[in-house]
Amino acid sequence: MFMDQTFSIEITKGPSLGQKFTFTKQVVNIGRSAVDNDLILNNQSISVHHARINFINGDFFLQDLGSSNGTSINGRLMVKNERVKMENRADVCVGSIRFQFRADSDLKRASQKDAFIDKTVLKKADKRQFLQKKIPSGPKKSIVSEFIKKPVVLVGICVLLLFLIIVKGNNSSSSKLVATSVDCSNDPVALPAVKSYGYMPKSGIDLRKDKIIFSFISSPGSVYLYYTPSLINSVSEVTVSLNGKQIGSVPMTGDAAGKETGIYLPRNILCAGENHIEFDNTLNPPGDSTWGIKNVYIKSKTELSCDVDEAKRLNDLGNSAYDEKSISIGNLFIASQYYSEALLCMDACTPLPTFYPEIGSRLLQVKTEIMDQFNNFMFLFKKARKLNNKESQMDQLEKILLLIPDKKDPRYIIAADELKKNEAPLNKK
Repeated sequence: MFMDQTFSIEITKGPSLGQKFTFTKQVVNIGRSAVDNDLILNNQSISVHHARINFINGDFFLQDLGSSNGTSINGRLMVKNERVKMENRADVCVGSIRFQFRADSDLKRASQKDAFIDKTVLKKADKRQFLQKKIPSGPKKSIVSEFIKKPVVLVGICVLLLFLIIVKGNNSSSSKLVATSVDCSNDPVALPAVKSYGYMPKSGIDLRKDKIIFSFISSPGSVYLYYTPSLINSVSEVTVSLNGKQIGSVPMTGDAAGKETGIYLPRNILCAGENHIEFDNTLNPPGDSTWGIKNVYIKSKTELSCDVDEAKRLNDLGNSAYDEKSISIGNLFIASQYYSEALLCMDACTPLPTFYPEIGSRLLQVKTEIMDQFNNFMFLFKKARKLNNKESQMDQLEKILLLIPDKKDPRYIIAADELKKNEAPLNKK
């Protein structure tokens, strides 16, 4: 059942001490990389793909993914790639970070419901006994009049009725599989969104100091969110939520612009129609912490069955394209596509192939190179614009289109829009 898959992780040692993350899915990947992990722990003691929590046949299991600094449960160091059943309140260490695992089972909810019913039955019994008490001699009095003369009883009944209404409301809302109650006081921005959002007064951006909400329509397959953060100084400063459910935090960038980040959007939290992604700065208000998000977009990838041989073939193609990046800058993007497809071919494998983390690290490296080149071209474009050198402006923008040939990519859209403004051709032949 859906509720059986809900659990939480509370950090008890390390960065983000006291931070609590709640998940409602069957598989949760833990690691340092923001590309394909669900719980991102930005710490050098954490491997790119460190551990995994699986929900299998009603039980939770912890698996080490061949991490460098190991995984332990209740003080016992796990063997690499070992899978261990987890009990509620298990104490887990990944690298130097410790957390407590808390399961939220239907059994616990049922016992709480039974306890509530028992208390209600007792209250009804007490009420019957009260009504059955002998009424003093004299003129016959109605039960209603007796209640009116006992204000304490009236207050008690009102409190009980209010409590029943609240419980009923909570039960009806918790029966929904997807929570979609998000704060839409600011109109959601439709994705893709190429502008900068957040709180950056020096750049004239301060309209969304607390949070930013984006909207999109989901597609079949695996869905990923991509964005570029900046000015993030702590691990839990800005949280990311999908339809009201927190799914991660924005990685730290320091007092500078960061690199493009990707995060998997859990299928069981996605709605069939419109979905909301919310970036929430946990320090504002009342603080004045600066932060920013830009180039936000969604990508859908076809879900594939486990095919290790195909993954190896795609990995080889990716390596070849990467080796030829000096011939054409577009080969970097082609290499990233091959690496992404290789990972998709292994996502359904249990256990994951040993070279899975290696390809994940390589993909992150290539994406970083692409972003660095994009930023460099944009810097030269803005410099040429200040100097009113139109030829140089067009040259830098066309290089961006060669670097990132995906027309749905926000960076491509930025360059294409600038070229259109200047009525220039989009590509050099």
